[in-house]
Amino acid sequence: MAFALIGRAYRANRALRPCSRSKKFALAVMTGLVVDDAEERLGWRDDFVPELLDKYPQLCLLVLRRSPLYRLDGDGGERWKPVNIALGPLPEMEAAQLFLQRLHRPIFPADLSRDTEKAGEPLRPNEDLLRRMMALPALAACKGFPRKVVRLAAEVTWELPSLLHLQPEI
Repeated sequence: MAFALIGRAYRANRALRPCSRSKKFALAVMTGLVVDDAEERLGWRDDFVPELLDKYPQLCLLVLRRSPLYRLDGDGGERWKPVNIALGPLPEMEAAQLFLQRLHRPIFPADLSRDTEKAGEPLRPNEDLLRRMMALPALAACKGFPRKVVRLAAEVTWELPSLLHLQPEI
C-alpha cells in the first residue's frame, strides 16, 4: 500500500498569516480530501486530479492506492508533484489489536486451545491476550498487512471451534 500527497505544501509557520487591516493573525484553512482505493478497476482516473486541483487550488489530496503515482497525466499535470510514501506492515502488537477490534464475537479461553468446548467467561482485551493473539500462526501468516488481518478476523464465527483452526489467506 502506498499513498501520495498531492497539492500545495505549506510550512507550519505559513499557516498563521497577518491580516492586512489589523495586526492580528488569522489561521489559513487548508482543505483536504482523502481518496481511498484509488484504483482504475474501481473507476479512479489520475487525469481527474489536475482538473480538481485547478478548480480548488488550496486543496490537498491524500490518495491511497496499491501502486505508486509518479506523475499526473492530463492537461496541467506537470504542475504538481506526487510524493509517494510506502506504507509497511503493522507491527505485531498493532496487528493483534486490529484483529481483536474487527472480531464479531468474544474470545473465550477455549479459542486459544484445541479444546472445542466454549465454557467460561469471555476474555477481556489486555496485554496478555494481545501476546497470545500475536502467537497465533494464522495471524503471524498475515505478516501485519491490515487487509489480511481484517479478512482473517471476518473468518472468526461462532461455528469456529478454536482460533487455532483459522486458515490464513495465501
